[in-house]
Amino acid sequence: MPERAAGRRFSKLELLVLYVVTGCVAVVAGVATALVGLLALSAFRLGCRPAGGDVAPGGASTCPDGTGLVLPAFTFGAVGALAALVAALALVTRWADAPTILHVSRHVMWLAALVGAVPGLTYAGLALTAAATQPGLWGLAAALFCALPLATSYFCPRWTTRVLAVCLVVPLLVVAMGWWLALLVPIAVPLAGLWLITLWLGHEAGRKRSRSKSTPISVA
Repeated sequence: MPERAAGRRFSKLELLVLYVVTGCVAVVAGVATALVGLLALSAFRLGCRPAGGDVAPGGASTCPDGTGLVLPAFTFGAVGALAALVAALALVTRWADAPTILHVSRHVMWLAALVGAVPGLTYAGLALTAAATQPGLWGLAAALFCALPLATSYFCPRWTTRVLAVCLVVPLLVVAMGWWLALLVPIAVPLAGLWLITLWLGHEAGRKRSRSKSTPISVA
């Protein structure tokens, strides 16, 4: 069936409905995953340390609170939201044609750029307000870095996959070094996930395009 191999073009209204439904499901999944993750941390007392240094077994201990709970909650929530997004986009790759999949992948890159740009620009604004120029420049650089693959997709589409693959190394390293870069992990996890999804969508679009070219057109 050539239609199944090529897929069909999604209209703007269909994509809008898909994004709204996916967004709602992702929020619910993210909140549920964050709550389950925090309950697991509390139940197994993960991250708790002896109070006052080395103490005898069974002594007093302090458990994470404040940012020690907020950061894991954001991380768990990001994983749940990404899982919901992957499930929705798996349906898109099954039924949509290659141009629609590429269109959706660019929207995912927009989302990734916002995930990195919003905290980066917020940090830059707060740092510049406090007359701390150098930290503010770091936040601005982070925002520009997160928008680099998106800008490449507009100005030099041929290099998008290569630039995306190179940029992906940075959030993956941040996640791997989460013990030392704990404040960046809640941003690095969704950023890496969204960029991986973008690469996956690009691969699926190319595969569907090659399948549609190799499928003979039947005349009824």
